[in-house]
Amino acid sequence: MRIVLYRSRTTPKDSYCRSSARASIGRRRCQCIDPGEAWCSNNLPCLFQQLLGQLGEHLKALDQLVKEMDRQIQQWHGNNETSQRLAAIAGVGSITASAMIASVGDARNFRNGRQLAAWL
Repeated sequence: MRIVLYRSRTTPKDSYCRSSARASIGRRRCQCIDPGEAWCSNNLPCLFQQLLGQLGEHLKALDQLVKEMDRQIQQWHGNNETSQRLAAIAGVGSITASAMIASVGDARNFRNGRQLAAWL
């Protein structure tokens, strides 16, 4: 579930950065006072700037969801002995350990590590 949220955040973020870079506006807000005004002070349509602003707000909301999910995973990891043992392996953190447990379940279903590696 976390990876789905993470990917749904990354793709629009890349689009936002590309659109902003093409338009050379960075993170500036629309300067329109009158919504009927066609162009803003930096020669970009106000609607375009507003849409980028909305996309930016959407990305912030997705970031919050990912942070909350990470917090929940950390909490679960702190209460799970198997996850903590996996995280003790060099290069394996709490996210990887919890994902491994969630996907593999009971590792005793595999005769050896080679079978587990092949299954992954």
